Amino acid sequence: MDAMNRDGNNCEAVSRRRILRSTGIAGSIAVSSNLVGSAKAEKTVEIITHIIGDEENEITKKVPRSWKEHSDRVSLVREQVQNEYIRQKGVESVSIGLGNEYFGGKRGFSINVGVDSEELNVSPNAVTPDTIDGVELNVEEEPEEVEESCDDKCWNSSTFDPTPGGVLFAGATAGARFFAHGIRGNDYMITAAHNVDLDYCDKDLVGSEVEQHCNYWGEVMEQYNALDIVMVSLDSDYSMNGEIEQHPSPVDVSGYVTLNGLKDLESDGETVYKMGCRTGMTSGPILETEVSRSSCPTFQSEGIEIELDSAAGDSGCPYYDLRNGGAYLIGFHSRGVNTTSEEICNRYVTSRVRGSTAYYIADEYSGYFD
Repeated sequence: MDAMNRDGNNCEAVSRRRILRSTGIAGSIAVSSNLVGSAKAEKTVEIITHIIGDEENEITKKVPRSWKEHSDRVSLVREQVQNEYIRQKGVESVSIGLGNEYFGGKRGFSINVGVDSEELNVSPNAVTPDTIDGVELNVEEEPEEVEESCDDKCWNSSTFDPTPGGVLFAGATAGARFFAHGIRGNDYMITAAHNVDLDYCDKDLVGSEVEQHCNYWGEVMEQYNALDIVMVSLDSDYSMNGEIEQHPSPVDVSGYVTLNGLKDLESDGETVYKMGCRTGMTSGPILETEVSRSSCPTFQSEGIEIELDSAAGDSGCPYYDLRNGGAYLIGFHSRGVNTTSEEICNRYVTSRVRGSTAYYIADEYSGYFD
């Protein structure tokens, strides 16, 4: 297969890179301990949480050493669980969610296994053991997912006027937009592959022309089916900038959040954001990291799930963390999870979202965001 059109089946190579990202370079930098009175406090280790621009600068944070060791152990066990169970009939996903234990006062993690109980050959309680190497495993019913492309122009005249978020070209708004630099020496726009073709999993889209409401954008240069993304080289009539069209005013993109940074945000229950065309700006906590699915897009252990509202037309939009006056990219919106009874512009709203992660794109393609 052409190197620019990836089906994402090289699980072993991806596994090694992902674990190195969690435990190696983006892992501990320094260890320290603090004395409070006569009691010895929890030892801490410094982790890299955010990369600024082209990796010349970074944001770090001290976390309990016991929590970091636990976090690394959970990632290793998650990999083991995925390799053993993801191909079993009825097993739909494997991810890292919040656990019940605390380490140095910081909340730890558990492993979530999503199943379709009607397809299982055994009862849900018998799918996995309760724990592996001291890490808690939870088997839960896999929620319904909805690909959130839009087949009409309704969302261009929603409650926002003009609709913020996404890509604004020639007065039309699409569901995606941010830019990666240095991808094989080029700058590209990134969007959801299913925005280009709903049958992307079975097609080679590289070289395809990309249009938005009859306006020609450019050409698909890179396709990654497992992550539901394509990279588009824009027509010369358009220019790229480093902003998210956040309502009521844009916010500059400063960089991206690392895997350790995502786990830190997840553990602390911090609020992160999404800016999409259909639902505008919505926010909520990270629910799951290192998400893998059994079918396309598999996310290759690089997916994320966040508790926030979305609807059809939001696909490809950015998830991000607001910090120090800038936006640090978290990922790219692929699908909604858990359809609600609420409607926006004749489309049901979902209460959770899943997508791929920006740190993986930066690592895999040696690119950066700003």
